[in-house]
Amino acid sequence: MQKRTIDRRWLPLNALRAFEGVAKHGSFTAAANALLISQSALSRHVIALERLTGVQLSTAARMP
Repeated sequence: MQKRTIDRRWLPLNALRAFEGVAKHGSFTAAANALLISQSALSRHVIALERLTGVQLSTAARMP
């Protein structure tokens, strides 16, 4: 397996804030409320960050 190199300058700030919010508040709902965005928007940000990094960041169930 090759190690993927990521240029951190290209990571979306909103996606990083969304992930930080989930880590800090412990749930997508609480993080969305704290960031004043919808839960679906927060989920999309985290999913985008996962796709960019190639790393699963949350253990939330996913739709196929």
